[in-house]
Amino acid sequence: MATGPSPDISRDRRLTAPWPSALALFAAGLLLLACEKKPPPGELPDRLVLTPVSYTALPGWPADSQSEALPALARSCARLESQPDDRPLGPGGLAGTVADWRPACAALAQVPPGDDGAARAAFEAWFVPFQARNNDSETGLFTGYYEAEFEGALFPGGEYGAPLYARPDDLVTVELGLFRADLKGERLVGRVKDGRLVPYLSRADIDGGALDGRGLELLWSNDPVDVFFLQVQGSGRVRLPD
Repeated sequence: MATGPSPDISRDRRLTAPWPSALALFAAGLLLLACEKKPPPGELPDRLVLTPVSYTALPGWPADSQSEALPALARSCARLESQPDDRPLGPGGLAGTVADWRPACAALAQVPPGDDGAARAAFEAWFVPFQARNNDSETGLFTGYYEAEFEGALFPGGEYGAPLYARPDDLVTVELGLFRADLKGERLVGRVKDGRLVPYLSRADIDGGALDGRGLELLWSNDPVDVFFLQVQGSGRVRLPD
């Protein structure tokens, strides 16, 4: 029910999570779509298998601070308030309907902030934990995505000194499949210098000012690490001072 700070999160571990039944089915559909691939000969294709388990099977469940999850769930429930009861949720309605979620949302809204015991009781009353397996294996791959968000300004100055650049006009992408059929899907990215395609400027070159003076700055951030993660993710939001 949360996304991490990595663009591609891989974990080899026993996977257990307190998902509601409908949400588990929804996640199953998404994972099967995301992980479709041809297995090596003799191996089973990846298949998400969900099995209901008890809350006692969740490591650390009695000691966790379940109330910390309530603000995120409240925001999700708020999005459903103005929706019609019969509206399906998830692809093909795999996550049920809005009406299916209203009782759980109402119960969670009654939990006092910071009351882990009450939050734990509400989760146990309205949600079902599932163990996720890849066929019979307890290890598998999940991928995650989050939308980067950071503080920024339209002009440099003060704490805002890390530029976020637009795509340079001399950045060239070459589809190698246009030249050789066996390279279909492969590509090179570079720039043309003296009539030859050469690798593009490195990150170190760009961070050192190689793109300065070309008018490519979209805005400035107060943290170059935030800029890096936005570039990795490919999209994001910037909160301006106003």
